[in-house]
Amino acid sequence: MEILTGNRDLLIKEEWPLLTENSDERWARLIHRADLINTLISQLSLESVHLNHKCERIINYDDYAEVHFTNGISVDADLVISADGIHSKARSTFCNVTPVYSDYHAYRAIINEENTFGLASDNTLRIFVNGQVQVYLLPLQYRKQVSVDITVPSEDPSWRPDIEKKDILKHLRNFDPKIQQIVERIEEFNC
Repeated sequence: MEILTGNRDLLIKEEWPLLTENSDERWARLIHRADLINTLISQLSLESVHLNHKCERIINYDDYAEVHFTNGISVDADLVISADGIHSKARSTFCNVTPVYSDYHAYRAIINEENTFGLASDNTLRIFVNGQVQVYLLPLQYRKQVSVDITVPSEDPSWRPDIEKKDILKHLRNFDPKIQQIVERIEEFNC
């Protein structure tokens, strides 16, 4: 892992993660959310997967859960894996914590490795920092792609704000031109 300034000056370089002094225990697996979902789904029977359903409520019993969806369908399950975001109905079933806005938004995209101008070609997580703005380049090695995450301060508390690329680029004006070019070539961001 490397942490660099927005102009690519190295601040920190370390073997990552540094979990213990035992070199046999120093490893981690990073996986993109879409790949995690595909990995989980590939191990389940098709009838147990309910995509494009919005969870309305979950009733937790001792040995199973009852899941009710807004489309009127309900199912009983031994295990519920929910991917319903920050306002998760599943999360609220098990803990009573309300999400708190962090005053930051993250804009994400997946790009092909060759579109990173060599900044992500060696399977190293790189975090570029300039003030309160960060750009993460996380190589998705087996895909030959890179997850690009741009985290910027924002007073807009909406969870999925609309933003134009020109506004993201304004935050990157003090970053290395290669980083700006990477972002300029991205067609669509997710928040």
